[in-house]
Amino acid sequence: MKFSSTISQLTLLGFILVMLPLVGAILNTTWQVDKLAKLMHSVVLESAEASEAGRMIQSKLINVERSAGQYLVLSEDDVFQRYTEQRNQLTDAIDNLIQLNLGEDLSRRLETLQSSESELFESLKHIKQASPEQVEQLTEKIRLLADIAQPLPLEVTYAITHQRQEIDEKITDIQRLLLWQVVALIPLAILLGIIISVLLNRPMNRLKNAIHRLGDGELTTPVVVSGPQDIHDLGQRLDWLRQRLAELDEQKLLFLQHVSHELKTPLTGIREGTELLLDGVIGKLSGEQAEVLEIIRDSSLQLQSQVEALLGFNSALLQKSPSRNERLRIDRLMDEIIEQHQLAARSRQIDIMAQIEIAVSKGDKEQLKVLTGTILSNAIKYSPSGGTIYVKLRQMRKKIVIDIIDSGPGVHENDQKQIFEPFFQGRNTPNTHVKGTGLGLAIASRYARLHHGEVLLQQTKKGAHFRIILPAEHINREAMEAEVKDNLETHT
Repeated sequence: MKFSSTISQLTLLGFILVMLPLVGAILNTTWQVDKLAKLMHSVVLESAEASEAGRMIQSKLINVERSAGQYLVLSEDDVFQRYTEQRNQLTDAIDNLIQLNLGEDLSRRLETLQSSESELFESLKHIKQASPEQVEQLTEKIRLLADIAQPLPLEVTYAITHQRQEIDEKITDIQRLLLWQVVALIPLAILLGIIISVLLNRPMNRLKNAIHRLGDGELTTPVVVSGPQDIHDLGQRLDWLRQRLAELDEQKLLFLQHVSHELKTPLTGIREGTELLLDGVIGKLSGEQAEVLEIIRDSSLQLQSQVEALLGFNSALLQKSPSRNERLRIDRLMDEIIEQHQLAARSRQIDIMAQIEIAVSKGDKEQLKVLTGTILSNAIKYSPSGGTIYVKLRQMRKKIVIDIIDSGPGVHENDQKQIFEPFFQGRNTPNTHVKGTGLGLAIASRYARLHHGEVLLQQTKKGAHFRIILPAEHINREAMEAEVKDNLETHT
């Protein structure tokens, strides 16, 4: 996936995407709270108005009843006029309470009260002088108004309480909604954050891995880093650097190969001339002359060894796979390597304790002998006189593990990451006057990688512990046991 944006733009986009749900949640919360506040304000006002209207109805109804009763007795126009005014005030209070819409039951009672009051008004309006029967009927209607209006305060209070309960339910619903909103938004924000983090970290990890490969000398794999534009551009620059390093590495190898061959030719002449002089071909030498020639011969041998090491290292770097790929008994190969190094170990009174199991792999026998022999030779070189070296070989499923543990000073902590680099000389020097080239472990590590294995330095409290890991082949146990039995019978 290729991005045309940069890291800063992608980071800003990620921040916006993560913040959008949170901003939406804040806006929704604000809207819900504002809506609830308006509703509560409206309910408070309606409650106050309803209480005032109920009190007004009770007050005006008493005045209306009193004025109506006086009019029935006195039949005076002034009394009727006062009754009409009080009656209009009562009607307005009833209309105000009906408009508040506090519930169907209260509305029906107010309509009944309004209808009964209207009937009383119509009856009183057409009577100039009421008869005893009419007085009794109208008195009953007045008493009916009081009966209808009597439950009004309680019903108004109930309606107000019901509205408050509805408000409480609204508050609970909003709280639940906000809670679910938070529960949903937090994982969403985390998910968006993870997605943006992956989009940023994946190209960064690829870039880091590419840098590590370059640091490890892996120059054949192209550096391809997709992601934000600036990371992509940086990946292209790293690939250009890889190509330049590969060119320089190739030039270095050619130079080493050329120099090694150029040194080998005159070195051979020096050795041959020295041997002729020591053999007395051109005349007898004095003791001092012979001593000088022996020094020249030893130095030429050491130089030849270093030149051969350079040639071996150069050859190992040029190879992409083992020269041969034959089926090998690694246990037999280890027995040969241990036998070859027994003389050097005995000269310094070093014991080699071996635990060798049957193991089979494929590869180049000579390269594997150099690989294991280099590690064992270093163990002997760094072990003190009278020390012990432990060699363990075992095959575990699809891999062979060879552990070589010495009793020397071990590898210095600051050298552990560099010991497999070419020409590196560690801080802990061996007990010998001959200084190495620093190529042995580099060649061993290279041969291990050619065989799809590796050489590792294990952590240990004392000495150095090197572990060689190679791919294993399937072992036919029955055939191996039969072969061992035949060998025993032959020797017998």
